Amino acid sequence: MQNAAPKQSAPYSLAFATGDDVSLRMLTRRERRDHDRLPHEPRRREWLAGRLAAKRSITTFLGASLPLHHIELEPRTGAAPRCLLRDDVVERWTLAPLVVSIAHGDDVAIAVATRQSTRIGVDIERAGEIDSDQHRFFLARGELTDAQRVGATLFWVLKEAFWKALGLSRALAFTSVQLAFFHGTDKLAGAWIEGRWIRAHARRIRLAARPELVAAVVTIDEEAR
Repeated sequence: MQNAAPKQSAPYSLAFATGDDVSLRMLTRRERRDHDRLPHEPRRREWLAGRLAAKRSITTFLGASLPLHHIELEPRTGAAPRCLLRDDVVERWTLAPLVVSIAHGDDVAIAVATRQSTRIGVDIERAGEIDSDQHRFFLARGELTDAQRVGATLFWVLKEAFWKALGLSRALAFTSVQLAFFHGTDKLAGAWIEGRWIRAHARRIRLAARPELVAAVVTIDEEAR
């Protein structure tokens, strides 16, 4: 499914994977242990697709033909995984100066990789999964008009990707973040978070093979760091 993404203009790489693409051979020993601890097969399949998409995005970003089992994604609680690369010359793993963001939806995983100094997030959902009954759980005061114009699912995806890009705590309510768009459009301008303005850019991703899925990548301006 890697042909789903348009030509990139942003300083990151993007990749996809499905549950049908995966193979346990791409895993390191530590990753295989993490995989085997997962409670059921659907979760394992989803997790594998996310790892494969992430490793594909990393090799593309680095411009290197690395064996996938020479890339290790080390999980972190409440944060995106760290990326380690196998150096066969010195026979050790080294921390790569990369940031990775991963999302899953309906047996499709999407991932982005970029340099460590960039704040980035990605999300994916099936169109129609977010309906008006759920607005009160994630819309801030003043967001309803924009959500109705943009569409509830895309609005959710953009907010989730923005959340990941900033690494916000789940203890903070989604309603604490108020997205803002350029007048009359679905083009993200940034967001207000508890009175602070943070400028951001979003890119909607359309999957030719799965048009019912809504995906987006959000990057935060350097000045917001």
